Amino acid sequence: MKRATYSRDGIDHDTIARWRSSIGADDDPGPSAAAAMELRGRTGLAAYGAAFSLVRVADPDAFHAIIYHRPLSMLSAHCELSTPRTTERSEEVVAAQPSSIVMVGSHRLDGRLRVTQGDVDREYGEGQLVVMSIDSAFVDECPSVCDTALLLVPTEMLRHELADADGAFLPTAADSLLARATATFIRRFVCDAAVRGLPISAADERAVIDLVRAAIGHHTQDAYQMENNARFVLEAARDLIDERYADPDFTADAIAEALQISRRHLYRHFADTGESPATMITSRRLAQARTLLALEEPLGLDAIAHASGFSSAATLRNRFRAEFGMTPGAYRSTARSADEATARADDDAVS
Repeated sequence: MKRATYSRDGIDHDTIARWRSSIGADDDPGPSAAAAMELRGRTGLAAYGAAFSLVRVADPDAFHAIIYHRPLSMLSAHCELSTPRTTERSEEVVAAQPSSIVMVGSHRLDGRLRVTQGDVDREYGEGQLVVMSIDSAFVDECPSVCDTALLLVPTEMLRHELADADGAFLPTAADSLLARATATFIRRFVCDAAVRGLPISAADERAVIDLVRAAIGHHTQDAYQMENNARFVLEAARDLIDERYADPDFTADAIAEALQISRRHLYRHFADTGESPATMITSRRLAQARTLLALEEPLGLDAIAHASGFSSAATLRNRFRAEFGMTPGAYRSTARSADEATARADDDAVS
């Protein structure tokens, strides 16, 4: 995500707005949507740390977290945005408050998440699959404002896969294509369940559990990946485009690098879609440009180009004309005329 900032007043409004948009919080919620819980300052920090033995932050008064949490029939979906913190669950707390739960999900942050559990010490980048059992003591260090999407899975459902990890508490699946695609799928599943409140059936839960099993298991991963590879590549690529289209340096090569496959391999998976990764990136940027051009308070073309991921206003203008047969300025005039016509029609209907 774009660089997130916070102050003594908490996470800045632009960061929260981008996060809310990305998780679907601005959509009409379903009947099962979780209510947002907002924790601030020292009181909020104490509430946040209730499940841990220790939460360390640079400034307790600046602590800020927004949380959506929805229990399902077998799993729980958890989505949060929080300021930098280090959380620790000690051996004493594990013994006093046992909880057979595995946290599976991904994070978006500036920097790398560091997790220490048992004899394992690992760092995770944005979009990597993180699997961590809270049956055992751990330390979780997050250096920046962090957007987290987690599934909470009963340990019993993953016991076989965790046992196959040679005793390690953190399975080494974070960098595989299947693991990244699983992280992408989990993020969408969590947002749909907890934030949008969509209906989630027991069959849906079993399907996501099977996907997690495949991602962290050593014996089933290759077969599962071969069977579902194309679908996962497309899903992960679309998610990366939605996240990073506003970066003018983001290209198809960046997608291939993030998914750890060759450019040729990436394009082969798009062969039946009628689009290429490059055209999908451009389409996403143009869609954002159209949204910004239609705003009531107009932005300059340079600002729109920057916010949409184009390197310059000239590039935006050329791409826009090629796609829509008109300049951005002409589109803005057309959009305004349409809005004015709609407003007049509404006024006439009221009168």
